[in-house]
Amino acid sequence: PGIGVKDGARAVIRNNKSYNNAVVGIGVDSGAFALIEGNEVYGNQYPGIGVGGHSAAEAIIRNNTVWGNGGPGIGINVGSKAVVDSNTVEKNGENMPGIAIVDKSTGTVLNNVIKSGTMAGIAVIESTASISGNKIDGPLKAGIRVDDSVATIDNNEITGAGTVGLFLHDSRVTVTRNKIRGCTHHGIVVIGKESRANLSANVLAS
Repeated sequence: PGIGVKDGARAVIRNNKSYNNAVVGIGVDSGAFALIEGNEVYGNQYPGIGVGGHSAAEAIIRNNTVWGNGGPGIGINVGSKAVVDSNTVEKNGENMPGIAIVDKSTGTVLNNVIKSGTMAGIAVIESTASISGNKIDGPLKAGIRVDDSVATIDNNEITGAGTVGLFLHDSRVTVTRNKIRGCTHHGIVVIGKESRANLSANVLAS
C-alpha cells in the first residue's frame, strides 16, 4: 500500500497523494482505525482506499478524490465499519463499483459524488448500509446495487444508469425520496423471494 495502517494502530491521514502503488493507495486493516481526509488517491492496482483487507478495521473517509484505481474506488470489507462522507469517486476498476460495502461490513455512505466509469455507483453485498445524499451519474449498470443485505436508501440522485437506478436483490430495504432519471431500463427493481421493500416518495423519470 501507499499508506498502510494495521495491527490496532490509530492514524490521521490527511492531504496526501497516493498513486501508482502495487496494492491499495490507502489501506486500514487488522483492528486499526484511521481518519482519511482530503487525500488524492489514483492509479493504484487495487482499491483506492480499502478498509479491512485481512480482518476488520474502522475508518472515517471524507473529502477525498479517488479515481482511476484497479478495484473499487473505496472498499469496506470483512466485517469492517466506515463512514464514507463527501468524497469524489470516478472511473475506477472495470466491473467494479465506485463504493463497495461487502462481507458483513457496516457503512454510512453520504454526500458523495460518484461519476461515470463504474459498474455500480454503490454496491452493498451481505452487509448493512445507510446511503443518503449521494449523487451518482452515468454508472455502466446500476446506480445502487444491494444484494443479501439490509439498507436504508434516502434522498440520493441517480442519473443515466446503464441498466437500472436501484437493483435490490434478496434484501430488506427502505427507499425514500430518491430522484432517479434517465435509466436505460428500470428506475427501481426489487427481485428475489427474500426481498422486503418499503418504497415511498421517490421520483422516477425517463
